Amino acid sequence: MSLPIRKNRAFFTIGCRYLAKKTIPVLIIAILVSACVKKEMIKEQPVPPFKAPVTLNGLISKLNFSGISAIKSRIKLSIKSGGEQMGTYRGILFYKAPDRMDIRLFGIFGITTMEILLNKGTLRIHTPSDGTTYEGTVPFRSILPDYNLIMESGKALKEVDDSYVVEVLDEQSGRPLELHYFRKSDLMWQRSEFLSGGRISSWIEVFKRPDVMPVDFSIGWDDLLFRVSLEEIVLNPDIPDDRFNPPVSSKALPLSYFFKNHR
Repeated sequence: MSLPIRKNRAFFTIGCRYLAKKTIPVLIIAILVSACVKKEMIKEQPVPPFKAPVTLNGLISKLNFSGISAIKSRIKLSIKSGGEQMGTYRGILFYKAPDRMDIRLFGIFGITTMEILLNKGTLRIHTPSDGTTYEGTVPFRSILPDYNLIMESGKALKEVDDSYVVEVLDEQSGRPLELHYFRKSDLMWQRSEFLSGGRISSWIEVFKRPDVMPVDFSIGWDDLLFRVSLEEIVLNPDIPDDRFNPPVSSKALPLSYFFKNHR
């Protein structure tokens, strides 16, 4: 009874060898041919530019925040100095147009750990734990561009890569004082640069602006960078002027000391 089984096995083995001899060369040829075929890379298609007419006044209108007289908002603030992360803090922001701001940053149990005040180009950082106020001037007066100043100044429109750029010009020298960048794809405000002596002294970069004002942006100057994220925004609340009074402190130091001591 075992002879037919052995015979079948022999036929099966011979069949497998025959198929291998016929199939393997075909597979090798197919692999070699496919390797020689030129592979076409899929390239990301650029976003087409905005098709509606682009005008200088139309772009400038996107920097018109004259309808915002005050802001109250929760804030998440990240501070970098010299490229190093100093910390991320949460608190509440008060802003009063055109150039006053008060940020209270909280620790556990809602205790104020830091207060940041901007008033007409003077920045104060107060640490209640030791009663110290760090104070100095900064090359900007507000967290938003000055629309009235832009309208009163000479202006020019240029194109740089994927952006339209509105130049605000010095009337005497004709040199740019401000550069405002708008993305060509949707004309969204991306960035503003403020120049002094031909160099960038400060800048604003916008990451998210769902409505009338940016809610995720950064403010930078020198080697400092403040990343600001706003939530639960209340526009035009009633904020008393004494909210922006300088803090009572027992010790005053230059602003630069704060960033050196807290790295």
